[in-house]
Amino acid sequence: MTMSSANERRCSRGRPCVSDIRDSPARFASDLQSLREQAGRPTIVRLAESAGISKSVVGDALGGNRLPTAKTVERLVTALGADPAPWLERRSELVAPPRVELPPATIEQTEDGPTPVESGTQDASAEARLPTSEAPTPLPPPITKRRLVSTAAAAALVSAAVTSGVWFGVGQLQTADDPFASISDGFDPMQTVCRDDAVVAASEMRERETQVQLMYSTSCKAVWGRVTRYDGEAAGNELTMSVYPAVDRDSERRQSVSAYDVQSVYTPLGISPETSERWCGLATMTADGQTIDLGPELCI
Repeated sequence: MTMSSANERRCSRGRPCVSDIRDSPARFASDLQSLREQAGRPTIVRLAESAGISKSVVGDALGGNRLPTAKTVERLVTALGADPAPWLERRSELVAPPRVELPPATIEQTEDGPTPVESGTQDASAEARLPTSEAPTPLPPPITKRRLVSTAAAAALVSAAVTSGVWFGVGQLQTADDPFASISDGFDPMQTVCRDDAVVAASEMRERETQVQLMYSTSCKAVWGRVTRYDGEAAGNELTMSVYPAVDRDSERRQSVSAYDVQSVYTPLGISPETSERWCGLATMTADGQTIDLGPELCI
């Protein structure tokens, strides 16, 4: 499948063209999956061998967790029998920084026209732009998971205080429209703001071309799990996934999901307010009339 044919298909039946929709790593991965379908749906093992890359890299590229490298895109698209050039161009546009249009410089006007600047003099704005001889600012220390959570919490505290105009004691700052106030165990992560800063905290390829992942939201201090199958056998089969505190697999805070005829499922949220608390996840699938344990458990 070429990029042009993908555009033509997406523009049919009155739907918006790809060029009219904001591109994203998830959309890029979705189109890679479509390309795989056009190529006869080769297995991940076969793709990894023909492309000369690992199974986990192929799984990540098709899963849309993050944008694959240019090398991965070139080898994967070539292995699928397509021209990698337009895919590489599209990837470059995704990683390019957004263009910022700067307003044209303004010139101070007087009755006699623009005010000239005398030779050997500078206006205040020009002087402010002159480099100084001060020592360079030292680089900050590396960011750890605990520091990332603490920084995000502090930023949220300051932001809420500025917008409300009222300071309360530490731990007592509240805003009427706090998006995190009502989030608790059991919520659908895709229906909350937790999805906005979600990251793949852990991801591994497992038996029968499956991928088990643990997601984490710093702002919500929440964990959820996701399992995806790439074997093309979703019809009539079941996927299950559970996440739970590492110290107690049968905890009341355990979150589980089960569904038939789906390629991927994710669990409800498990709130983990303590940054030192570890969570684990475990998935199963059915195939050929058997239940397959996709262990060992994955932990963060």
